[in-house]
Amino acid sequence: MQLKLLVFVIACLFCFWTVGCEKSDGAGGKFEPPKTSYQEAFFALSDGPMEMRVKGASVTSDFFAAKAEPPLLGRVFTKTEFDRDSGRVVVINRALWTGHFRSDPKVIGHVVTINGADYTIIGIMPDTTNVPLDAELWVPKM
Repeated sequence: MQLKLLVFVIACLFCFWTVGCEKSDGAGGKFEPPKTSYQEAFFALSDGPMEMRVKGASVTSDFFAAKAEPPLLGRVFTKTEFDRDSGRVVVINRALWTGHFRSDPKVIGHVVTINGADYTIIGIMPDTTNVPLDAELWVPKM
């Protein structure tokens, strides 16, 4: 009996994600999962005279919300930071923080140069945030 129930639940979940369901607001539309996207890139990161090549991504505003992981320190992007007029900000991963910045908690608010422009570090994500594979930093996708 329990196996039949489990099969039924799995089948319902599969249908839910592939076919769609009614919105909870009763509007009759199809449910759509969050549309997060990213564009992988290599960035030239410098913090003083040394420059290093770092793998990262430019991400959409709901990228970190879809991951449901809080930062180790600081914060993730706000919606306003995706406007072209806002200041440039970056979120780094734990490996970059521990390796390059020697786990200094004062790195939040620190300004680094990425591809020739100044960016302020606003957050540090755990090692489990590795999308795209081996990403070390994330910037807002404009």
